[in-house]
Amino acid sequence: MSFPYKHFLLIGATSGIGKAMADRLIESGAKVTAVGRRQDRLDEFVRQHGEDKASAMNFDISKTEQAPQFARDVFAKYPDIDCVQRQHNLTSQETFKLDEFLNEVHVDFTSLVALAHAFLPYLKAKTEPVGFIL
Repeated sequence: MSFPYKHFLLIGATSGIGKAMADRLIESGAKVTAVGRRQDRLDEFVRQHGEDKASAMNFDISKTEQAPQFARDVFAKYPDIDCVQRQHNLTSQETFKLDEFLNEVHVDFTSLVALAHAFLPYLKAKTEPVGFIL
């Protein structure tokens, strides 16, 4: 897998499809900064791949009001990030509870708008090719 990007910020990289994507990106030569809520999984991700290829930041994307500060923190610490990717999780549809559905809508859709609004100014300011993959 070849990408024009060298440093991915991968949101949702600590389990499932997101972790598999992060592993594959690193195998392909990219550096990955994993974003997730569970610090133990973030620490394990960095341990597994080494600090030269992997880093991590703890953030809960459901806290949309914190997205602008998170974006500032990300680019202050990792100014070379050239691709932001949000990896979605799949949930079971065996049971349906309204509160769970509303939370899922918030995490899967509302947070995307907040993240795009927070990260796009930083990406647009770069002169080299960048990506924002949702």
